[in-house]
Amino acid sequence: MQNTAALLKIRQARSWLLREHVWLGALSLKLEPEETTNPECTYFATDGQRLLYNAKRILAEPVDQIAGVIAHECSHCALGHFARQGERDAKLWNIATDHAANHLLNDAGVILPNGGLMDPNYHGWRAERIYTDLE
Repeated sequence: MQNTAALLKIRQARSWLLREHVWLGALSLKLEPEETTNPECTYFATDGQRLLYNAKRILAEPVDQIAGVIAHECSHCALGHFARQGERDAKLWNIATDHAANHLLNDAGVILPNGGLMDPNYHGWRAERIYTDLE
């Protein structure tokens, strides 16, 4: 059973996105929220169909930051990061795509939580170039 309070905050965050960043809000509605207890999912994750979330973390964060992380997960889908991974190392590819996505979102005015990957040296770079640089 899913945590009702966490789902309410996710709904509020999606509403916030629909008001502030319509295209990201619309994308967020395409992902089905699903609570997970997987310890590797400390906040949100997506497989392109589901929006996996850690209920404890959701309950501890403000709605605008939740919205920013939902936007981040949606950007992975919108930018085709899953399809572009190819034979690359999954962990390193995720780091590279996080940098690329966060820069685009930040430039669009999306509020992102502190601590997200956004090295200023990678501003404007595609994920493939960041991945090569990280190797």
